[in-house]
Amino acid sequence: MTSWRDSNTVEILSGAPAWSQLDINSEVTLALTLQIHSEQVNDPGAIQGFLNLLTIYLDRWQGQPSVLVVHVAGATPDVAAVLRTKLGPGSDLSYYGLDTTLAAAIFSQGPDITSRKALMNMAIDASPTRWVVSGYELERGIVMSQDTAYLVHRTAQIQKDSPGAVYIIPQFGLLEGDHDFSVGALELAHLDGHLLSLEDLEEGECEGDDEVDLHHEGNNVFEQIEKLWWEITRRLTKENPVLMDEKMVEQEALALDKIQLALTSLLTETQHYNLYATDISPVLMFDNLGPRYGMITNEMVREVEEFGGKLCYNSLRLAQMATLGYHINVLGGAFAISTQATRHVIGDPNKGALGVSRCDGCFFFVDEEEEDILEDISLDERTRPAKIAILWERTADPLQGHT
Repeated sequence: MTSWRDSNTVEILSGAPAWSQLDINSEVTLALTLQIHSEQVNDPGAIQGFLNLLTIYLDRWQGQPSVLVVHVAGATPDVAAVLRTKLGPGSDLSYYGLDTTLAAAIFSQGPDITSRKALMNMAIDASPTRWVVSGYELERGIVMSQDTAYLVHRTAQIQKDSPGAVYIIPQFGLLEGDHDFSVGALELAHLDGHLLSLEDLEEGECEGDDEVDLHHEGNNVFEQIEKLWWEITRRLTKENPVLMDEKMVEQEALALDKIQLALTSLLTETQHYNLYATDISPVLMFDNLGPRYGMITNEMVREVEEFGGKLCYNSLRLAQMATLGYHINVLGGAFAISTQATRHVIGDPNKGALGVSRCDGCFFFVDEEEEDILEDISLDERTRPAKIAILWERTADPLQGHT
């Protein structure tokens, strides 16, 4: 798998010179990834589309620290030159905060794509701050909402004395029309019936899609998350905000408990296929300090790089966090959205080498004889939180820090 250790293949394009001035405990790092597949390399429109999306992210992030890891399959000298110019010193993106961005690229001559999860781990590992927002993959054509930067930084300040928090940022797909990325526009699209959960905005049906229903059959965790998010967001955005009374606090706490339990249940054998078939990678704001003393999130709860496909255990890490006792919440007011414009600007996201389409599933395990290996890795990862918990009970010092 690709990692920062591969100094011969990982090229640093922007070294984030402004990181020397960071407050690592109060600021939040945006971890971005981008996978350009070989069918897009020779499409100048798609490359420019990715750069346009990146500009939106940097502009919305308001000069706060970010990490961008790019993999280019079938890289040509022309594409490499464009990216080095646009992401390197003297770029016009410096106006949007490129000096606070660590940008790295892997230029592969072969057509094969790499693991999305490997790129995500790299971006998270390089994040210099205690708090990280991950899950934004530019190739999916999603964009953060206008107030996301303000909301995550406010949340980091509020939670600074409570380690182990995880906030879920919901993702939506706009069927038609334009969008200004505000909560008001999202509400109007919802009322007009033009808004879907992003996992419902299918890229095309695949064999086995009828075997899983994440919104019903006892596993409606993502529906629960969105329902609670709407309730919190509407309360926060009213002209005359409603103060929470004791009953409202209890109802919200109960809803969060149900979400935590539903996420934990994804690691059980009965929910195994639902865990495998989660369509999208969650966008998470998380604390790199875990809920137990000495627990470092990016070391203890990592994306499984072998599960690199678009439809391949995408919610595993979140389920592990819930099981390990991280405090699961939803970030009211913040969201990500895919519109017709952001989807079309990057070209066809499904046409390309093995692993590009969601129908390729866990594409590292395509041969029938490799299915047992996939099952073994899955079982190990589903039981790993229990093993970690036992180890922590035996080794953690309850007299130091949080327990």
